[in-house]
Amino acid sequence: MKITLLKVKDWIFDSSSTVHACSQKELFNSLVVKKEGTVKMVDDSACKVIGDGIVKITERDGTMHTLEVV
Repeated sequence: MKITLLKVKDWIFDSSSTVHACSQKELFNSLVVKKEGTVKMVDDSACKVIGDGIVKITERDGTMHTLEVV
């Protein structure tokens, strides 16, 4: 498996969120494409969903976070 390191400036972690989302496929460590759907956002807009997977984020201090079912 080839791992590509990407520079991502900002992430917002919300520990009370019921849905985690990422708009960049290349940031997923794994992605399972599923039947498309939508997620309603706080401003009543809708975002397209194409699947779910795992995103791993490493902070500047080296702390790693794994977000599952993103």
